[in-house]
Amino acid sequence: MINDDDSYVDEAFQKIESSWDRFQEAHFWLHSMEDAYHYANRFRWCFNAFLRSLKEVPQLLTMETQKHGDLKSWYKQHKTLFLKDPLLQVLSKNRDFIVHQAMLLPESTGAIGITEMKGMKFGMNISINALEDSDIAMDSYLLAIRDKKDVLGILDHDEDSVPCVKRQWKIKEFDVELVELSATAWLRLSETMRLLFEQMGVVVPPHILECRHSLQDVQFKIYEREALKERMRNL
Repeated sequence: MINDDDSYVDEAFQKIESSWDRFQEAHFWLHSMEDAYHYANRFRWCFNAFLRSLKEVPQLLTMETQKHGDLKSWYKQHKTLFLKDPLLQVLSKNRDFIVHQAMLLPESTGAIGITEMKGMKFGMNISINALEDSDIAMDSYLLAIRDKKDVLGILDHDEDSVPCVKRQWKIKEFDVELVELSATAWLRLSETMRLLFEQMGVVVPPHILECRHSLQDVQFKIYEREALKERMRNL
């Protein structure tokens, strides 16, 4: 049952104020990854920030629940199960790698072709350097066809399709697209937050991330044909 006393709800949030703030920060970086998907450095930096925020939430919860005996004992038991989650363990190790060893380079793959806004209509797989923006892949194709045949028909007039680059980021431990993987990790953490609020007498509905963009919107970068022709002339 949801407690209707606003002061009681405020008190619960105040008990874990820093943890909740860091949890919301992780949510911000998750969406920032979507927005930066085709910009290599920005995407990697957003992912780095997401990893740091995600790992810091349990650490902050440990400190904040120490002040409240009933929450301390509950979280001590729940934290052990939570931290054994294989996905969260891998992301935690990647965060430590970033902080203590070197930059993290996720795996970057892609395709170039045309889309009707429902997947790739026609295209070919290409290699996209993890340190390069998706525009570089398009430029490489334009440069290759400048004096040759446009085998993919990217520049051909077609009112039903648009040129595109489809990109995909992953980490080596999981064969799952990286934003999807990160969203899954955040939702698992959100369940811990929800259960903790229940311990404080506040019912919080489960998060379902309806605010997420579709994979079509995230993974596909589309281009105007006339702009690409001008771009090719300037290469």
